[in-house]
Amino acid sequence: MNDNYDDNFSLTRFFILILLTANTILVFNILTTLKNINNNINNNIISSNSIKELQLSVSGSIIIDPFSISTCSVGENTIGMGERSIYADLIDNLNEEEKIMICQITFREAGNQPLEGKRAVIEVILNRVNSEYWPDTVEAVLSQDRQFTTWKGRQSVSQDNICDMMSILEKEVYIEEPVLPSIEYIYFNSLEYPNINNAIKIEDHWFGTR
Repeated sequence: MNDNYDDNFSLTRFFILILLTANTILVFNILTTLKNINNNINNNIISSNSIKELQLSVSGSIIIDPFSISTCSVGENTIGMGERSIYADLIDNLNEEEKIMICQITFREAGNQPLEGKRAVIEVILNRVNSEYWPDTVEAVLSQDRQFTTWKGRQSVSQDNICDMMSILEKEVYIEEPVLPSIEYIYFNSLEYPNINNAIKIEDHWFGTR
């Protein structure tokens, strides 16, 4: 009787030891991943793979919101290079969250369009932020009723697509001459006969003024 008890007790201790070891390894992996992510944040080079690695470490639980931190690297900083478009000052004053919003909506509106079409959509958004006829913040412009219908589905845009749009925003739009004729261009649509003034067509979209 005592022998059986001792055997059962030893077996129980064995399983407890296994569980403790497994939990220790799990905690170590999470802490190591967090340390790596922290180092990458300090160097501005965090990647979507790091976030996925952390999520896998805790069996799919979402610990970090991928839209709350920058995960895009667009290469050399354009600020101070001497080449600045009329949008450069506005872009400089945008925070990271506002830039991500612009990138999300741009991809949803013009992800299938050529570079010129994507740039034009970004310019329309920035023109609205600057316009006296529209709200003066990115979020208010993009979330306005009956304007950007893609607003509600913006978080479905992948990190890779956000980074593609971020490169356009922080390079081409920041440096190059605008695609649209003036900052008065605050509308675009894909209608066959658009009800806008001074309409010009870029691929599938019409762009125009009031």
